[in-house]
Amino acid sequence: MKHLIDRVLELQDDEGSPSAPVKKESDSELASLLSSLQPRIRVYGCGGCGSNTVARLEHEGLFDQTYVRGMAINTDAQHLLRVGVENKILIGRTARGRGAGGDPEKGEQAAFESERALNNEVEDCDLAFITAGLGGGTGTGSAHIIARLAKSAGALTIAVVSYPFLSEGALRRQNAEWGLERLREICDTVVVLPNERLLEVDGVRDLPLDAAFRVADELIMRSIKGVSEMIAKEGIVNLDFQDLRSVMENGGGVAMIGLGEASGSNRAAEATEEALHSPLLDLDISDARGALINVVGGPGLSLGDTEACAKIIRDQINPYARIILGATTDPTMGDEIRVLLVLTGVKSDQIHGAALHTQMRNLRTRTVEFIN
Repeated sequence: MKHLIDRVLELQDDEGSPSAPVKKESDSELASLLSSLQPRIRVYGCGGCGSNTVARLEHEGLFDQTYVRGMAINTDAQHLLRVGVENKILIGRTARGRGAGGDPEKGEQAAFESERALNNEVEDCDLAFITAGLGGGTGTGSAHIIARLAKSAGALTIAVVSYPFLSEGALRRQNAEWGLERLREICDTVVVLPNERLLEVDGVRDLPLDAAFRVADELIMRSIKGVSEMIAKEGIVNLDFQDLRSVMENGGGVAMIGLGEASGSNRAAEATEEALHSPLLDLDISDARGALINVVGGPGLSLGDTEACAKIIRDQINPYARIILGATTDPTMGDEIRVLLVLTGVKSDQIHGAALHTQMRNLRTRTVEFIN
């Protein structure tokens, strides 16, 4: 066996970077087909908080304006003018660009009034991320309208939203619950990040206000960016959109997204543990029914590293869970490893799947296969 390994390493050294394949006549047809099959990912930022998140994603270079696009949606013309996003929609004729005044019903009405424009933006969408800060007017009121339109267009819908501080008062929390319940009725998964948990993270309490809120925004941003890159980038062991849809739709409607990075001798374990344990989420993953795992590393990423990541996850979830593993090399990673994880069937007060009646309706229309 050793001479076989030596031979493989010798061939790898001789080849260096592989030469471009010889073009065949059928390649242009395959390239055209592949282009048409590429999933269209859309990130809809609702209200001020959601628009700010989309602006940061654009600054990070996530959007290619073809397959992955971001959209800032607001009733506040002044904020839309200031936010650094290429694609923007000012919604609501009656709001007249002056905002919703913290009233979710006004935000909802604005979305209804601009439904035709919003519908044009979701018609070619395969995966929709809806992000908003719950408790206010525009984000809370419009997020579920956009989710409904995306769902009607056949998109997989994931909402990632923040929840107000206790100190913001009962009314704002009541507004947040109003918006959250409506998102639950529509979305495949809703991930809730309570701002109150920021106070429990070491060092965050003493940060400047803007920097503290960026901690939560960073988690939202990393979740969206990680999933988008997982299905958009080609890998050695490839993951595609149907892998994500399969895991999400058959996992009970409750899912978590985790991302971890580490370097050094114990990098596989450290990156995986970081992906499994978010400081802003309280999770029980012991009965998770599905796992989509993508391991990204530099040219030195080994089979052992990839298997170590998968084993750590496998040992902590349901032994009969469906696991789909992908691996990608990125020359810019050096000796770092990045683990992106989507777990379905988790238990948490902060993560909500589709409402029970929606799940039952899906079950009635689904073909069930029995395996002997």
